[in-house]
Amino acid sequence: ISILDGYLSRQAVEKSRLQLVGCAAMFLASPSDSEDDVAFAEWLASMTDHACTSDQVLEMAFGMQQVVVGLRQPTHQTFAVRYLTYTGYNDTTVRLVNYLLTMSAMCYPFLKYKPR
Repeated sequence: ISILDGYLSRQAVEKSRLQLVGCAAMFLASPSDSEDDVAFAEWLASMTDHACTSDQVLEMAFGMQQVVVGLRQPTHQTFAVRYLTYTGYNDTTVRLVNYLLTMSAMCYPFLKYKPR
């Protein structure tokens, strides 16, 4: 969904091409195995009742990838790096933050501490 949303927020798409854009987004979101890429694109094209071809799916996926290449979902690590950069940091602080992030990911009861 984030690939599709990111692409549509940056690129105007005709209504007649939305199905193709959706197929290309599914193609990009799937795990990539170069041996199966063409077969998967053909399957996606067949799911549209052949409203588009596998070549169109691959071409649109390549074009979408160029547009959304900078899109990434922020993670806790991204937030920590930005926060530490903004506030200034030393090795001890970085180690402590990494330790807390690791422990919070591994320890379910740690979730009882809500952000303020």
